[in-house]
Amino acid sequence: MNRWQQRWGIVFAVIALSAQAPTHGAEKLNGGDRREPRFLQEVYAGVVTNQTVTFTGQGFYREFVKHWSDKERADRYSIAILERPSARWGSLIWIEYANRKIFQIFVSPGRADIKSISEQAAELAYQNVVEADIQRLLIREPDVGPDEI
Repeated sequence: MNRWQQRWGIVFAVIALSAQAPTHGAEKLNGGDRREPRFLQEVYAGVVTNQTVTFTGQGFYREFVKHWSDKERADRYSIAILERPSARWGSLIWIEYANRKIFQIFVSPGRADIKSISEQAAELAYQNVVEADIQRLLIREPDVGPDEI
């Protein structure tokens, strides 16, 4: 099988799987019975993406995820850990939730206390995520979308 056939095979497999995706809550739309797919927020809840590239960033990610998974109901939130390395200054590491920066820290490459930094980051990030989620639930503005609050 050549590359073209492999790629199209993967594309067709993804299309077939998405067509069989689980659904919930039947709705009557335009007179027909159509099922509404799950919201992406429900499907990808609890995902912590790793977009770090350096050894320091990878260590931060591993330790952060250990402490993050210990938090109560942390599996409801999907977050991203990103890094911008600099040869001169070290790494800028930040955490995003709902396209918002909820935590940011500058880590020099020689930091031996990455475990304690990650633990503090998990605690602060969790507090900020919960606060952002509460604000999103409490504030209802018809002119403002939920991702803009």
